[in-house]
Amino acid sequence: GRDFWISAAALKHIDNYVISTRAAAVHRAQAEGRYDDLTDIKIVDRVDKSRRVHFTTRTGTTGTVPLDGLDWRDRLKFYITTDRGLEPWMLWLSEAGLPLPYRSWEEVFSTANKRCQTLAVDIHCHPHMLRHSFALRMLVTLIYAHERKMGITAAERREYRLIFGDPWVLVQTLLGHANLETTRNCYLEPVSGLQVD
Repeated sequence: GRDFWISAAALKHIDNYVISTRAAAVHRAQAEGRYDDLTDIKIVDRVDKSRRVHFTTRTGTTGTVPLDGLDWRDRLKFYITTDRGLEPWMLWLSEAGLPLPYRSWEEVFSTANKRCQTLAVDIHCHPHMLRHSFALRMLVTLIYAHERKMGITAAERREYRLIFGDPWVLVQTLLGHANLETTRNCYLEPVSGLQVD
């Protein structure tokens, strides 16, 4: 598994999506019997302390799989039973109420890019750019906090690193890189350039 950090404001927007747009999509899909037509789904019974998903298929077969071992294709097939009926386990849904394959996000961004271009707004973005921008911003912020904290001595900086960790290691963890050098190779040059600026 990975740790994901999210701001309270972003979490509020997600909650609003869940109780409005997502709920409407689920309701439409339920009313149209869209979930009833799905045969190859797994209904989540529970997730245990060892992060294993216990599920039941439509035919009544039970099984268990490691949560962290599920790929995007697996996750599309997991559903939950709520007081409103069956619905996808995944958060992000299409207007039809079905889970969005991760490649759909490329199309979402492509459509937004075209809309910006039509409006003469000079912005072009894809999902990986957001990950890269977040990592770079987090790294610069952490390095600034470590290196430029007003009035702190070298000894205090060492103590700060012992308490809060090395900025590079924290960003490596956030990105899920197995090797610290991967993180350094991706971000050392941009960070050095920003520090010079």
